Parts: sequence; structure tokens; C-alpha cells
Amino acid sequence: MNDNVHPSVKLAVLWVVALFEKVQALLPSIILWGTAIYTVLQVAWMFKKFWDKFKGDD
Repeated sequence: MNDNVHPSVKLAVLWVVALFEKVQALLPSIILWGTAIYTVLQVAWMFKKFWDKFKGDD
């Protein structure tokens, strides 16, 4: 019965597997970019807090 699967289903499964492999290959750079963006946001938030405090003292 498994050999009688519709061609489009087989194609969809192959597409999902290929997509998964592509995502797996890109995962390190995705993590790297995510970490970089997170770090920039953290620094910007800290700087804003510092700037507000600095302006408040003046």
C-alpha cells in the first residue's frame, strides 16, 4: 500500500526533508545572527538607561 502513495505526497515529503536539511545547514549562522542582534539590543537598552540617568542628573 505504501507504494501506492500519491506522487504529490511523495513530492511534499521530499520538499520538507530538503527544507529541513537546508535549515539545519543554516542553523549556525541563524544562531550567530540571533545572538548578534540580541547583544546589540542589550547594549542599546543599557546605553539608553545610562543616558536617561545621565540626563536626569543634569
